[in-house]
Amino acid sequence: MAESCGPRRTAGHYFNVDSESASYGNQRLARIHAANYFALFESLRSPAETETAWEIAVGGGLDVSRPLAAGSAGSFGRLDLDDAALLKAYAAVAAGSAHLRPDDVILELGFPGYPARLAATEDAPRFLFVRQQENVLEIPSLSVVGTREATVEGRSRARRLANLLVRRGIAVCSGLAHGIDEAAHLGALEAGGTTIAVIGTPLTRSYPKEHAPLQDRIGFLGAVVSQFHPASKTLPLCFPLRNATMSGLSLGTVVIEASETSGALIQARKALQQGRKVFIPCSAVENDRLRWPARLIEKGAHVFKTIEELLGVLESEHLVPPRELVASTATVAGLHAS
Repeated sequence: MAESCGPRRTAGHYFNVDSESASYGNQRLARIHAANYFALFESLRSPAETETAWEIAVGGGLDVSRPLAAGSAGSFGRLDLDDAALLKAYAAVAAGSAHLRPDDVILELGFPGYPARLAATEDAPRFLFVRQQENVLEIPSLSVVGTREATVEGRSRARRLANLLVRRGIAVCSGLAHGIDEAAHLGALEAGGTTIAVIGTPLTRSYPKEHAPLQDRIGFLGAVVSQFHPASKTLPLCFPLRNATMSGLSLGTVVIEASETSGALIQARKALQQGRKVFIPCSAVENDRLRWPARLIEKGAHVFKTIEELLGVLESEHLVPPRELVASTATVAGLHAS
């Protein structure tokens, strides 16, 4: 299989892989359509070339709702595309999709069901593989991210912030990693709110493995989102791609704790590029050991001390509806990053 985490953009369909309704398609059609595309990607090993070849084939009348068959390679406008290799890739991708659960859904950019906020970004993946409660991805959400090597204080603050956010009707996105991510997910769940895990592995795997029970719980109560086909490899570069997708799903990103080289800062920078809000706790700015807060503030990040200050930024730009303050003096005391 290709040493890449896969293509990212196109138009397409929304499928519930176990539904026979006209609105969602069915399991067979969803898996065939995705398998065709990812087989092409695994054969070409280039996102841009895959997109071009796919558009040529679809524009030329190739029925992508049917499995690729002998002779399909000629439909993609590529002299270097080997028919036998393409069919072999299709078989491998189709076998991987057999591990999806009956109620998993496949969302394709450009059609109903694909999250509107993410679709508005240049980073929107062509496919999302989702395990979710219905319509969870349309709930206003904020990403709460930070280091895997979190301090006790950092975990506590992430948990409390997530708790406060879901009590205001805002879903909490994070990446299911150790440290801040885990604490954010747990804080949302403990408050009976919605949390969304955007993962850097296929939906059929867990990373870290010990978070498999938490991933299952989130998939049952909220949503687990992956842009990676079940047959794809998990590589280090998958996680920055995941960060871009998580940012795109969210109204903004809050960085709780981060070192100067933390992956959470990749997401913060991507959020600013996408025109999304970035929030930094006041204590991070006051930490003389850190340089990243000043860099992000210079690019437009917001500093906050209380939950109401954070929400006030979102409300002032009509990103969330104004509501009666539930705790006007609520403070996420001592939030910092290190």
